[in-house]
Amino acid sequence: MAQTEYVVANKLHKQANAATAINRPIAIVLFVLAVLAFLLIKENLLPPIILGGAAIFFLLRSGPDDVLVAGAVGEDQAMQILTDLPDSFILFNQLDIPNAKSSTGVNEADIVVCGPTAIFVIEVKNNNGTIVCDETSPQWKVAKVGRKGGEYEKEMRNPIAQTKQLVWLLGEQLKKVNAKPWIQGVVVFTNPAVVLEFNGRTSMPVLRSSELKDFLISFQGNSRPEVLARAKEQLITIRKSGTAHDASPRTLKR
Repeated sequence: MAQTEYVVANKLHKQANAATAINRPIAIVLFVLAVLAFLLIKENLLPPIILGGAAIFFLLRSGPDDVLVAGAVGEDQAMQILTDLPDSFILFNQLDIPNAKSSTGVNEADIVVCGPTAIFVIEVKNNNGTIVCDETSPQWKVAKVGRKGGEYEKEMRNPIAQTKQLVWLLGEQLKKVNAKPWIQGVVVFTNPAVVLEFNGRTSMPVLRSSELKDFLISFQGNSRPEVLARAKEQLITIRKSGTAHDASPRTLKR
């Protein structure tokens, strides 16, 4: 099994539930104020109506963020697949790669895998629908079918461009310890309902989750062991210096 001692708790679950923690208490307070306003100002129903409406608004917004929930589920699924890699692979999730030009000082990589011949930077997407993968386009088209059968179209940011930046940033960090391994970017879609269509070839693999493990095992990056050893130590340093989320260890089911 892959080495998972540098895997941490998925912060997206906590972020997804943050709306519940904030909005539900606000809704309760507003509801109490609406009742008090009704009892104390019976001749004017406008204040309790406004307060009651505001309470309902915050209550409806108190559920988990669906986008973050989907992202958390996708990353969990990818990590579960990757734990079945051989023990020559080392897993890092939600790794904060330093970027002086970023407003937060870091760019987060969903998953970084240190393998026996290369480093992999994996961008995880959990979108469903039919996605047109076009490396030359800044936005990818996503065709979906609504609950009532109607078809509609959305867009998503080009994940290849996003992953290329992370590959470059990680390469700059590894250069600091004279480590220049092969760094391979990968985009993986974990939703079983996704359909991938390609408009031309891509310079980076865009995979379904069922293809991910075999791709990593068969990949030949030809990086020297001593280079990968230095890269591994630098990845551990980056992991330990991260401050953007809870660094508590995470136990993965095997």
